[in-house]
Amino acid sequence: MAEGQYIAFCDCDDWIDREMYEVLAETLEKENVDLAAGSWYKESASFSQEIVNKLPVSERVFGKEELLTYLYMRDSYRGFAYMWDKLYTREVLSDRQGNLLLFNEILQLGGDVLYLAEAALNTKKAKYVDRAFYHYLQRESSGCHTKDVRKLRDSLKAYEMVIQRFEEEHINPKIINYVKRFLAYHSSNAAEIAIAQGHRRAIEEFQTFMEKYEQEYVALNMQYPERIQRYKNLLKQ
Repeated sequence: MAEGQYIAFCDCDDWIDREMYEVLAETLEKENVDLAAGSWYKESASFSQEIVNKLPVSERVFGKEELLTYLYMRDSYRGFAYMWDKLYTREVLSDRQGNLLLFNEILQLGGDVLYLAEAALNTKKAKYVDRAFYHYLQRESSGCHTKDVRKLRDSLKAYEMVIQRFEEEHINPKIINYVKRFLAYHSSNAAEIAIAQGHRRAIEEFQTFMEKYEQEYVALNMQYPERIQRYKNLLKQ
């Protein structure tokens, strides 16, 4: 139903700084880009924390491959990761026929993962504003904290769909490996939940994902030996 030239996303329990869309819209227009992004705050009942990138994002206008790097090198660019800290032109969120992209409603969890990937594939030029605007409320009952095995399966499926799309579009294999690393990470979290529930079928299913992407996970976490050890421990369960 969206009719505007610019489109943004905001979850129903989050909030934004008053000038967020003004600043990002001015960036789109001044820099003539398809996508403008800022950073965000992690919010809870007891704290508010501004998320800061460990490595600097380019101050210039950058292209699709650099955008994908910022999106999926999550340890280095935590302030760049989500749908809702950005403002998009309508064209970026449209298919080749000019119809707005729709979310995959079959996925109970992970639809935003796939949608953001499609938007990124459509982006030719992007610009980052080094400032936090969006306030992301952390709730234990939210989708990203779910312990529902069916939803966890869908989340992993969404990342596999992203990998398939990137391979179809001949995206740099290094970027695809970072997506695989993130899928492996989510697989390990899902396995941990299934182990706590004693859900043997789900454990084996999630461990299969872990085994499939273990090589990428280990190679891209060499500086975090504790992560690798946790991963291998979960594979033995």
